[in-house]
Amino acid sequence: YFQGCSISTSEQFTSRAGKLNKTLSETSWRYQLLTSDTSGASSQENKIDGQDNDDNL
Repeated sequence: YFQGCSISTSEQFTSRAGKLNKTLSETSWRYQLLTSDTSGASSQENKIDGQDNDDNL
């Protein structure tokens, strides 16, 4: 009985962790989408320019 209980709790924990991971990934994806819409393009251009300067050195 105790083993069955622990197995069920571990399954619940796994399912909860999976749902939480999915929620976090979706939230981060939406956050990246919002940031890219506002100031992501300019920051990416600056990063590319910085890499080019490093290559010239």
